[in-house]
Amino acid sequence: MENSNFAFPFLAATVLPAGIALIVLIAGLSATMSSASSDAIAGVSILLCDVWSMVTGKVPPKDKAVKYSRFALVAVIGIALLFALTSNDIISYITKMIATVMSGMCVVGLLGKFWKRYNWQGALATLLCASVGSISVMLHADWSTYWGNPSIPSVIAALLGGVIVSLLTPVNTVSDEEALAIINEQRRAMESDSTPEVELSTKQA
Repeated sequence: MENSNFAFPFLAATVLPAGIALIVLIAGLSATMSSASSDAIAGVSILLCDVWSMVTGKVPPKDKAVKYSRFALVAVIGIALLFALTSNDIISYITKMIATVMSGMCVVGLLGKFWKRYNWQGALATLLCASVGSISVMLHADWSTYWGNPSIPSVIAALLGGVIVSLLTPVNTVSDEEALAIINEQRRAMESDSTPEVELSTKQA
């Protein structure tokens, strides 16, 4: 096919019986909308619960949470739209996004799980290095030809960046129990009628 975007509906419409094809198309559309909805919700939650708390030092007040959520949703959808406009087909878009975003998330998850020395500075460096590594490969045709896909170099860059920055920055002495207590306190603050300031713990060695 000239355009791979139509591969799924083409196969469903030409290979399957009409009734089954309709069910498959509806299921595919439902799965796409469900994934988009859950991703948008996750993005809004991260902006309000993590980024907002990191910048301001407190959780959003309950009476303004809905208002801020709407603004965050518009921002998340707008950024996703801008990313989507950079690609002409869904396959290349997914490939680019996996290398640029998901490779860094993968390294963050692995290092955060298995390496206790890993800290938040290293996590930020991991995400940044993954994106920079992926974009650098995509911008150089000879690099793209050599690697074939930016995922491998972006994972390598993310791993090196996360390890180096974590070793160069102070050790995070917040235990898992303390981190869980902070998260629970933030959630209680958002759900309560009052708006107490919940400071993020930055206890360093």
